[in-house]
Amino acid sequence: MAEQSAESLRHVMAPKAMGAYHLHTAISEAKVHLDFFVMFSSVASLLGTPAQANYAAANAYLDALAQHRRFSDACALLQPHLDLHSQPHSVPPHRSLGLPGSSIQWGPCDSGMAARSSNPRLLRLTGMKPIAGDSGISMMADLMSDDRAQLAVAHVNWERYTMGVNPLVSSLTASERKRSTKDASHEMSELEVPTALCNLC
Repeated sequence: MAEQSAESLRHVMAPKAMGAYHLHTAISEAKVHLDFFVMFSSVASLLGTPAQANYAAANAYLDALAQHRRFSDACALLQPHLDLHSQPHSVPPHRSLGLPGSSIQWGPCDSGMAARSSNPRLLRLTGMKPIAGDSGISMMADLMSDDRAQLAVAHVNWERYTMGVNPLVSSLTASERKRSTKDASHEMSELEVPTALCNLC
């Protein structure tokens, strides 16, 4: 966050947050019935990503919008307010819209932004493996039929991921390892790491 500026936040937040918000309001005002309202978020909003707090925040807004559309216990949704030097809007009361809404938190894809801007070998060293385009498309039917507002899809080597690529996750999982076992030789399996992360939320 210390490296972010108002302009860098605005530049990245505008297309995703403002775009999704205007689509949501336009469809609601037109009273158009939809079977699906699917947004492509990023696993960055779930796990964070170094030096990209603006990108993580933009995707977290999509996650919040999916919750707002569907559930009464969702956080009240603010209109994205990109004039970062003025007072924010007042928070509206919570309400259930009962509308379809899903936010898919995609991991890196072999044809997406990460593939264009990252070295695939370096990406694998962090524990992330790009999702093949055909594989992602084949998952869509199951993802769209799932009843949850947020779903994460990523190829992750959890042992490698928690060894330092994300300092916060590394420190939390290290604490969880100490808490969950007194056996210093115990190693958490790849199935245990996501569970530990969930327990720390």
